[in-house]
Amino acid sequence: MNRLEKSLSVSIDKVEKMLNKKLEAWDLVRLCHIGIVLANAKNGSDESSRNKTQSDENTAKTPIQSSIPIDLERRIREMEYSSHTGPPAEIDDNKKRWLVVGICLHSVFAVALRKYVEPVITKLYNSLKLSDQIDKQTYTGHLKIYGAVNFYLNYKPINNNKMPPGNRAPNYDYKVQNAVDLSKLFLETSMAHYKGFDESCDSSALLGIIVNTDKFPANVQIAAKDVRLEIRNRWAHCDFTEWNSGMYNWSIQKMEDFIHLLHLNILEKVKP
Repeated sequence: MNRLEKSLSVSIDKVEKMLNKKLEAWDLVRLCHIGIVLANAKNGSDESSRNKTQSDENTAKTPIQSSIPIDLERRIREMEYSSHTGPPAEIDDNKKRWLVVGICLHSVFAVALRKYVEPVITKLYNSLKLSDQIDKQTYTGHLKIYGAVNFYLNYKPINNNKMPPGNRAPNYDYKVQNAVDLSKLFLETSMAHYKGFDESCDSSALLGIIVNTDKFPANVQIAAKDVRLEIRNRWAHCDFTEWNSGMYNWSIQKMEDFIHLLHLNILEKVKP
């Protein structure tokens, strides 16, 4: 988890305490949508604020906004006028949108991916223990490639293989001890620093696991490639000028659609 992601996680904790409730995943998405409206609010008189509120109520709401619990919406609106709220003009709108997408990636999207990825990789690990004795293998007989696309497995991230004196392939410890280590074989070494399918495993690693492992449905893999390229990578290596309202709305909708796709496929039988 990088420094920004840690900061975003702390921010969510603070919001939960302010609201005196535990936020569920979709509460966070709804909060992000309300938050961007509040962040873009301009200074004005109380009367103009009341007029704006009335105007907002008369405006057609999105499906997400229309499902916001009344008490949550009321508490968030109260935050707009809190003495602890900084001036709206401290950062520009594009940066605010970028921050909200980061919160969604870390605190909503990645959480759903972890729940989806773990059972699939665990089942694959148990299968490979029987078929290839992957938990006992050595250099001379280790599994080098996997799947229909002949994906070359990367053993460098596990068992401290990247550290001397074992940082040469013949000296690697090839025993794969658990499903977490198996998942790392499908990633570049720089992406495989996580300790488990927890907060240390970010959206970049999770999307990579899905894309590179053929046990996931093809439609999920295609969607994962798209989200990784068009949202996650553009967020991590950002050009703030890209994060206009169109890009923001498109990104939120893409993540929401992807999560719904995972829920549909979770109900299906995992590939044999």
